[in-house]
Amino acid sequence: MADPNTRQPTLVPCPMFNPGEDAKRLKEALRDPNKEVATVIAILTCRSASQRMEIVTVYKDQFNKDLYQEVKSGYSGKFSKVMRALLRPPFEYLAQEVKKAMAGLGTDEDVLTEVLCTRSNDNIQLIAAAFKSHFGKTVEEELDNEYKVSAEYKELLGMLLSGIRDERRECDTDKARKRAETIFNAETNAWSTETKIFMRLLTHEPYTQLRLIFDEYRKISGQSMEEAITTEFSGDLRNAMLTIVKCAINRSQYYAEKLESAMRGLRFDDYSLIRIIVSRCEIDLGSIKNEYLKIYHKTLYHQIQMGTSGEYRNALLALLGDP
Repeated sequence: MADPNTRQPTLVPCPMFNPGEDAKRLKEALRDPNKEVATVIAILTCRSASQRMEIVTVYKDQFNKDLYQEVKSGYSGKFSKVMRALLRPPFEYLAQEVKKAMAGLGTDEDVLTEVLCTRSNDNIQLIAAAFKSHFGKTVEEELDNEYKVSAEYKELLGMLLSGIRDERRECDTDKARKRAETIFNAETNAWSTETKIFMRLLTHEPYTQLRLIFDEYRKISGQSMEEAITTEFSGDLRNAMLTIVKCAINRSQYYAEKLESAMRGLRFDDYSLIRIIVSRCEIDLGSIKNEYLKIYHKTLYHQIQMGTSGEYRNALLALLGDP
């Protein structure tokens, strides 16, 4: 079975990389940050994450200054957020996004779902390790303090954080058919039993096997797995389950829809826009752009160009690559 989650990045490592020269150019640019902002964009949006981290280290060695703090002092607003996001190790940046989602009185479950329900075991473990290193507690411990979050939603995230998905198991059509029958029959059980069955399915099976199960489920029930979850569940648990299903089927389409949602209405959701573009540009942002065009019949580049302005726009467009 062909994998619909083929990955096409928009940002690749710079072939003529010279961290010492980049550090020197950035230092000169930050002496007059408003005049030399194009230089900062040209360097930080055209270097891979590992190259940017090398620049940070060399900058500290050469000038005894923290590049992140220098950029934070030199710039403000949304542009500053993009540049600072690029200057954090990728999984540390995502760990900070998870922490922000649980800061204060409320919880931003949409961010938790986007970050934790869309990634592989390895990536989730790296986010969790960065969280523990940076904040001195586990994501699960932080979640336990979120009293307004449902127990079932917490349990689902906890299962994902435990890394129990068997990502190396080969596809098996017979097992897929039996699992689909189990899911179909679960809909007649008590809600708590049904919830456990759905949660186990979505957190244990590899994505390739999930796609087979979804196909078999449609044959048996006459409806898609998304339709079943929408009917049977509600709230944050439903959204998390639907996110896993969408990512199993086509992760790029999921992110294309998230970006469209972030740009809908009078005001952009700039936090989501920045997080998705920065975190996906070296992974599959090219694929996301293609899906966006396919779904909405307009380019992501054009939408961001029309809806943003100034250096913030220039930075996002640089990460997007060609229109």
